[in-house]
Amino acid sequence: MSRGYGRIDATTPRIRRASLYRNARRYGAVRLRRGRRVRAPRIACGVRGPGGDQGAPIVQPGYRCRGKEPGVPQVLKPFIDFHVHPPIKEFIDGPVAPFDVGLDALGIDDVADHYRQREGRAVILGLDTESTTRYRPFSSDDVAAIVAAHPEVFVGFGSVDPARGAKAVAGIHVAARNGLAGLAFDPVAQAFDPADRSTFTLWGNASDHGLIVLFHTGVTRLGRGLPGGSGLRLAHGDPRWVDVVASLYPDLRIVLAHNGSLWREEALAVASHKPNVWLSLIGASAAEYTALFDDALSPLDPDRCLFGSGWALADLDEQLAGWMPVDEDLQRQVLHDNAFELLGI
Repeated sequence: MSRGYGRIDATTPRIRRASLYRNARRYGAVRLRRGRRVRAPRIACGVRGPGGDQGAPIVQPGYRCRGKEPGVPQVLKPFIDFHVHPPIKEFIDGPVAPFDVGLDALGIDDVADHYRQREGRAVILGLDTESTTRYRPFSSDDVAAIVAAHPEVFVGFGSVDPARGAKAVAGIHVAARNGLAGLAFDPVAQAFDPADRSTFTLWGNASDHGLIVLFHTGVTRLGRGLPGGSGLRLAHGDPRWVDVVASLYPDLRIVLAHNGSLWREEALAVASHKPNVWLSLIGASAAEYTALFDDALSPLDPDRCLFGSGWALADLDEQLAGWMPVDEDLQRQVLHDNAFELLGI
């Protein structure tokens, strides 16, 4: 696209087409009609808006150009990491203790600094596996306390144990009262099927409270290599179970996480068919996903894709570095804008 202009027609890749329309709307550009030129200012240092050299630099508020900090991936900032398991004592010695994940504990201030130095925000995910592991959960109250300590960095998703019945439903009310943005569930670690009728009360109450519900799907690192996989059954992580939930509760906003080598096509199909489902892009490289964005036949919708690293069970900087070669419009959309709009922050 030359000099901040682009032509929208049938040959324009879908992600570029979406970016042109979005940027044109954002900056009050000319009328949007296929086949006509639209003004879509480039978000970059030194690029001027209407008025040539006299115009003000067009840089969306809150953004800056690629940084030069040593050791930090040079992607557009800020970003929102939609999938964070903080390496703190409550998490390591709690729900993941039986699985020997090999994490060194940090303080919550250290976790906040880890993201603050990278100009990012972190969605902290709770996990309650008490009925399957007999270990203390990383609870909604724990997550709420973390968010309260650094509200400018953290967004909180609590968790309840579906096997607890009425206690789990009460936990949803607690999460809502604590001001959390959503709830995180790991059907494999928690040993339940989201489409089981016994869980429907959970999804109805979460929807009533306006909470987002995130499901871990596909493979899991927990139990990997241990005898019998520690008894964990990957079948619980099939995203087709979540398709049932999305169909019964169309107002419930759902995020599918871990769309790696197992059931990726199924997850894409669910998200493309149900407009209340988002995808957290974890488990494959950014290059694999961007190839899908450019494929006109792909069901992957860039408007409902979210960046997630899986830190501290994965390397945040490696995950960010994978997005360095990606078009800046797509970077901004997946690494920040989509999550910003979904979370309402």
